[in-house]
Amino acid sequence: MQPIYAVLNKNLHTTTDQKKAIVKDILPDFYRRMRVYREKSFEDLSESSKIPVSAFSDFENKSTSLTYAIETSYLHACNGFDERAFFSEQLNEFFNPLIKEGKLELAKAIFKDYGIVLPTVDYKTINSPRGVVLELKR
Repeated sequence: MQPIYAVLNKNLHTTTDQKKAIVKDILPDFYRRMRVYREKSFEDLSESSKIPVSAFSDFENKSTSLTYAIETSYLHACNGFDERAFFSEQLNEFFNPLIKEGKLELAKAIFKDYGIVLPTVDYKTINSPRGVVLELKR
């Protein structure tokens, strides 16, 4: 199982159609990891939302796509609103790489001029060149 954000960074400069396919593939993984981390079962999700258990298992098995009702059930049952907001920000940067680069340049300027540190920027690596994301296979 690969880290979700590593997959996004590895495929940052692919075509839009490939990016859509990648996101469609990792979206169920994101919600499954959130559910497992919060120690919620399909029954817990179903109980709180009145959606059948099979809908959640089909979504995590990638046989059906995400619906608003399923997403809302995951977010409410797992209290994953912050994780979803961060994931949305990462997806926005994934589809628009210039946003990521612009954010780093803005962070440098704000820190240099005003001494203010933005919480979402890693200042230790801001001036180092981007590394290559490697995938190790057995």
